[in-house]
Order: sequence, then structure tokens, then C-alpha cells
Amino acid sequence: MLTATQERPETTAAGLVAHSVLDAHALAREVAARYDLPEGVRASLLFRGMNDVYVITAGGRRWALRVWRGTWRGLDEVENELSFLNFLRSRDFPASFPVPLRDGSWYFTLQAPEALRAVALYEWAPGVKVFDRHTPETAAEVGRLLARMHVLGRDYVPAHPIDLSRGHLMEHLPDLLELVADRGTEARDYAAFAPKVQAVLDDLGQYDLPVGACHGDLHPSNAHVDEDGRITVLDFDGCGGGYLLKDIANYVFGSDFYGFAPELGQAFVAGYNEVRPMTADETRLLDFFVFVKTFQLAAGISHNVNSVGRASLRFRGLDWFAAQVRKGMERHADLLGD
Repeated sequence: MLTATQERPETTAAGLVAHSVLDAHALAREVAARYDLPEGVRASLLFRGMNDVYVITAGGRRWALRVWRGTWRGLDEVENELSFLNFLRSRDFPASFPVPLRDGSWYFTLQAPEALRAVALYEWAPGVKVFDRHTPETAAEVGRLLARMHVLGRDYVPAHPIDLSRGHLMEHLPDLLELVADRGTEARDYAAFAPKVQAVLDDLGQYDLPVGACHGDLHPSNAHVDEDGRITVLDFDGCGGGYLLKDIANYVFGSDFYGFAPELGQAFVAGYNEVRPMTADETRLLDFFVFVKTFQLAAGISHNVNSVGRASLRFRGLDWFAAQVRKGMERHADLLGD
């Protein structure tokens, strides 16, 4: 009788593994050998997501170690993030910055079963997540900081230009349709809605929408606040060039997504406008960009569900996304040509 391997070609490890988990003890050894840290380096897995984050401790101090998912970001994107962070460091912007290796480089790579994975060590951001201390004052300060970052970014020359303007709605739409195939009319609606939304996105050049260096995913869990109210911005994994309004809308969306009162998103926008007043078109299109973020996130989660699981939907389920997308289509019927 033939064995399974005789019946069909052997499948490689890369074909079998979507997202590996690197051993924390092995990572501690790699970090100790590569970085100038105190003795007794230890590591523990903090969370898994689109990337994995470990807590590194040594000499009574903490750092954050990010291990990029090998099939999520290419090395150009890794280098672009680290380049942007070092630019912001040179401008005294409060962010969680990368720590250099002994050889002066900013990241190293490890071969995992599914792909080559980039690894970088970051300063530990003091305080707690803004999510845990989300007040109008804190939200406004985050807004002021984002505006300051956008102003500083006018002088930034990216290591590898990455365009965030168009997004991945149409690319990820088939995954969303598959995820909701058994949910009544949702798949039909999404299939009809998405091309209309994308058509507007492809025609945004007619509006006064400034572009520049963007964080890419700023929300109440991607900034820390300490006891004195000082903010540290972190997780620039999605940074690149694009419409500044996408950054603004992302925070407003994130505040709503986590269930905070609308006044907190409004406080954030007010703080932003103190430093870089939004154009009339940005103000007019803000709610549309929040809606687009909702639709794109639903599609993005669907695209990555087999790597990070449906736990990504734990804050807001498919019912919430469906209702928000339908409301958005109704609110912006004039813009979408309905």
C-alpha cells in the first residue's frame, strides 16, 4: 500500500505554516547576543496579531520586541518604518523608537518555517494605553501630536516609498464575500457597494486633500499616556505616504470601534486642528473616510482571518460591520452616486 507521501508530492513547511510562534527563550538568546543590554535577558510573548510582540527584560528594565509576520510585511516596509521613526527621533517627536544592534543596524532576521521574519527591539513606552485613560484632554493631545507629526513629515524622505492612498478594498473583497457567504444578503451588498466606494477613492485628486508621511494605524491602543499626561506614539507598522485625512479618520474610527463616546473623537479632531487646520475638503470628507476605514477593515480582517483567527472580530462582530457599511452607503449616497 502507498503511503501518503508516495501518493502526492511532499508539502514543504512553508506551505503548511501560516504563522509560526518563535520560542521566547530562543529569542532572548538572540537578543542578548545582538544588543548591548544588561545581563540576564529574558523574553515572554505579550500578544500575537498581525505581528508578534514580546516583552524583553534585563537589569530591571523593559523593552518591546516585534517579530514581523513573514507574509505580512516585506523588508522594504520594515526599513521604511524604522527610517521614519529615526527621522522622528531627530525631531524630538515622542514615539517608541527602535534600539540599535551592536553592529549599528536596526533589525535582524530569523528564518521561520513559513518565511524570513524581521525582528526589532523598541523602547518601552511609559504609562498605560490611551484606551485605558481616554479623556477629552488625552484625545485632544493625541490629535495635536498627530498634526505635529504630519507637519514634521513634510521634510521626510522615505527609505522606500509606500503609497497608502488607494487601500486594499477590492483586493480583499473576495475574502470578505467568502466570510459572509452564509449571512443572507451581505455578500451581495458588499459586492455591489465596494466598486462604488473604490471609484470615489480613485477620484480623490479633485479635492484639496494634503498628502504626506502617515502613521497608518493610530488609535487609542497605539499610544501610551503617563501619569503626567505625556503621550508616546507607538506601532508605526503601517506607516507610509498617503492622505493625511486617513490618519485622522483612523483615530476617529478607532475611538468609535472601541465604544467610546463621539465627544472623544471630536476632541481629537479639535486638538489636531489647533496645530494643522484641516482643509475644507478634509472636514467635509472626514466621515466618508471613517466609513471607508470600516469597510476596508472588514475586508482586511477577512483576508487575514486564517493567520490571526476570528478573534480579530472580538470587539465588533460581523453584524456591526454590516450595519455600519449600510449606514455609510446611505449617509454618502450623494458622493457615491446612489
